[in-house]
Amino acid sequence: KWNIGFHGGLTQYNGDRGQNFYATDQAAYGYASVSVSRFLGKHFDASLFLTRGELGNIELLSPWSPPNDHNHFLIRLNTANLVLRYNILSDRYVLRPYLYAGAGVIMHEKYQSVKDERYDYALPSFGGGLNIRITPVISLQLQESFMYTTADDIDGDAKDYNDGYLYHTAGLTFNLGKKKDEDKDGV
Repeated sequence: KWNIGFHGGLTQYNGDRGQNFYATDQAAYGYASVSVSRFLGKHFDASLFLTRGELGNIELLSPWSPPNDHNHFLIRLNTANLVLRYNILSDRYVLRPYLYAGAGVIMHEKYQSVKDERYDYALPSFGGGLNIRITPVISLQLQESFMYTTADDIDGDAKDYNDGYLYHTAGLTFNLGKKKDEDKDGV
């Protein structure tokens, strides 16, 4: 019924200072994450994801030029997201693709580009992924998470649209608790 996971990955930014989802010309901004999930039924789970990491943007005018100061920023952030996950296949399959949606809180620490600690919301938070069962207890989880924030100025600009964050995640999850002896063979 319960599952705990340990994850890591990279974050990317999309906002007034750059459209960098899936960009390969940016610095790598990493994070670590812990998840706790509860099995709700054959196809549904509820999960809480807690993350801590950095996010930024560096826009180069050319490969040989220094970063453009106007479009450079760096932040440190912590998130807590509560999501409902829909597993497309039941738990008897080794490969289980899923989709999820939810909401969360983002705490931006006082660091580099952020002058004061502040809180924003991730409305919505959504994504998809794949669970790959390694053993009955351990699974590899690959996930893409999109967070659309309720703020537009964490990057220092407030022009058109609110800022968005993309999390590329890989991790291991562990099922907790006893499994019933369904066939009554004592194992």
